[in-house]
Amino acid sequence: MGLTAKQMAFAVGAFGLVSFILGILAENKKPSSGTPIPGKGVVICNYPSDPTVVLGSLSIVFLAAATAVGFMSLFYPYNGRSIPQYVMFKDSTFAIFFNITVLASGLGAALLLWSVLQERHHLNNKVHHDPNTTCPTAKTGLLGGGAFVSLDSALMWIVSLMLATNVREDYFEDAQSNYNNKETQVVTFEELVKFSAGAMAVTVKQMSLIVAFFGVLSFIFGVVAENKKPASGTPITGKDVVICKYPSDPTVVLGYLSFAFLIASSLAGFLSLFYPYKGKSLPQGALFRSSSFIVFFNISLFTAGLAAALLLWPTITEQLHLKNNVHHNLKTECPTAKTGLLGGGAFVSLDSALFWLVALMLADNAREDYFEEVENDTKGEYGQITTAQYDSQLSLKGSA
Repeated sequence: MGLTAKQMAFAVGAFGLVSFILGILAENKKPSSGTPIPGKGVVICNYPSDPTVVLGSLSIVFLAAATAVGFMSLFYPYNGRSIPQYVMFKDSTFAIFFNITVLASGLGAALLLWSVLQERHHLNNKVHHDPNTTCPTAKTGLLGGGAFVSLDSALMWIVSLMLATNVREDYFEDAQSNYNNKETQVVTFEELVKFSAGAMAVTVKQMSLIVAFFGVLSFIFGVVAENKKPASGTPITGKDVVICKYPSDPTVVLGYLSFAFLIASSLAGFLSLFYPYKGKSLPQGALFRSSSFIVFFNISLFTAGLAAALLLWPTITEQLHLKNNVHHNLKTECPTAKTGLLGGGAFVSLDSALFWLVALMLADNAREDYFEEVENDTKGEYGQITTAQYDSQLSLKGSA
């Protein structure tokens, strides 16, 4: 009746998704500013009723729940068997993802909490002695950014859980093999060649690092492109035209670089699922028998496409604005690409890489289960043949 790793992963994913949705809703419901009402020596800010504080607080609660469950899932004694913590942290990949996950959880909580406290402070302190006050609200984008980081941290907890599961299985397999190692194993030349080829081939860990590396680069370039993008250009009025002068910025180049690394991450993630590790190919039908793999595979494809759209749209728009800077509309404000799209695309690009990692872990588990079944079936057939031969020899001896 104990919990399974799949149940824990589902709980972490559900809490992280709810935190993300609530954070996005809080960002969208937040008013840009209040309405200043002049009084005698003061200005009273009238804010519309909005659920930003409540939604933001709930997002923090579900982030905390996802973090708590994610942390517990790594060290939970599945099947009643505990594993020493030092064994898990000896695995460098697990240690890296564990620390990144803790950092992401803290960053998500900080972004959400800062915005909620800031918004609550503005709502409670409505009377200002500064006659020029604009009745501000919490800084735009923090709640949305916190929501994305919250979702990322949940995905990282799931990746860490899968890495911990692999470490746990290896630990108990080694313990069992050491206990049962009573016969001398003879290694044939053919097996030695296969082992050498497998050692030189690409491993699951290497592929996961490649996917994560490209995903992080795409995220960084996208965020920098968002921050470097100017809010607008400077209109210069000419004869029946307006020439828009834009400051030199690397937004277009950074946007295309972010898109390129997203494509690289997606291709590496896709190929990693079907790569013949150790020279052994896996039938695709065996992979798609797992409902969990199918779900994460389709989510990975969807998020990769969504990230590509979010990155390409503002990048191409910005390029067109810079290229076509002469306007016959004398009232033009010299716009740039819509604010927030590049940043959103950067976060979705990182999410896509994390989803590919989860799909890769699930594919690796399906691969191990498949080849274990094949090996057991082969051993069973060999045992049946040997028994039949032994029985036939006994019958021949008896007849003699």
